Amino acid sequence: MNLTIQGATVSFETKIALADFPRLVNAHLRQYLDTQQLEELGQELVMGGFSDETLEPFIRRVCDWGGYVGIAGRVFKNNVLADIRRHFEQAITALHQDIPDLKAALQAINTIKGLGQPSFSSKQLRFLFPDRCPILDSVTRTLGYRYTADGYVQFATDCATVARALETAAIPNPRNRLNNRWFVGDIDMALFAYLNGWAIDPSRTPDA
Repeated sequence: MNLTIQGATVSFETKIALADFPRLVNAHLRQYLDTQQLEELGQELVMGGFSDETLEPFIRRVCDWGGYVGIAGRVFKNNVLADIRRHFEQAITALHQDIPDLKAALQAINTIKGLGQPSFSSKQLRFLFPDRCPILDSVTRTLGYRYTADGYVQFATDCATVARALETAAIPNPRNRLNNRWFVGDIDMALFAYLNGWAIDPSRTPDA
């Protein structure tokens, strides 16, 4: 998979105009109404620690957001909460390094039994660090990324590149982030919406 940005167009396995990203993000938000709330909850966890009262509800809500609430049941059946907390703390440590180690962070969460590798593991990371962590699942992997920790890092890196391109082009982020920043999670949202056909691409003809 090779990401290229030529003028006002981003190319993965398909081409998407940079100008289309805002409406694609809005299309995703219409499908997932609690995205903002979960991002805020994730930030509270990162800043305040993973207490029993907050960690378990967070994991359950993210799994529910991802469409498979039953995964959380498997997680808490097959893991001790203290071990889950330790893996989350390892992920936070990896992402707080001067050069964030996304691979180590994903591998730490992947170690939790029953969470899924890497689909639901990356969903947990996405809501803890939406600025740098995307979701790599059965939809976004169709862009050509390997379903591995290395594939996840490449996807995150490419999403960050697109985010910087959008900022350079001064394309408004509908998330209203400070200084019009685009987060990696925002790019992932747009790509997911595009791949699901939630917003018609005006650059495509009916026969394309």
